[in-house]
Amino acid sequence: ERTVNQVMLAFEVPAKGLGYRYMARALKFALLDEKPGWMVKDLMNCIADENNTSARNVEKDVRLLVTQVFGKNSKELQDLLQKSRAEGTKHLSNGEFIRRIADAIREKYDLYKND
Repeated sequence: ERTVNQVMLAFEVPAKGLGYRYMARALKFALLDEKPGWMVKDLMNCIADENNTSARNVEKDVRLLVTQVFGKNSKELQDLLQKSRAEGTKHLSNGEFIRRIADAIREKYDLYKND
């Protein structure tokens, strides 16, 4: 959990609001899921159920957060886009953003690698 929060702060993700909470939960789910084929729709539904809201509201709050991250254009975001060969990208879908940050966390912190 601490790792997810540290990474989100590095991306200059606003720590207030539902978008932050939903994104943190989405990243935790993505990091814990051993199958790379999870669907964003299922993830948003799961988070919505946990928070007694609709998947549409979760998607909207996450989209707002992703838009804010791209607006801040942090060094961490630029590094992520460069590593994933997406330099110059103006935005990513919610699912793509979550996947790329989860991959970056795994790589940076050597998570889930067998010794």
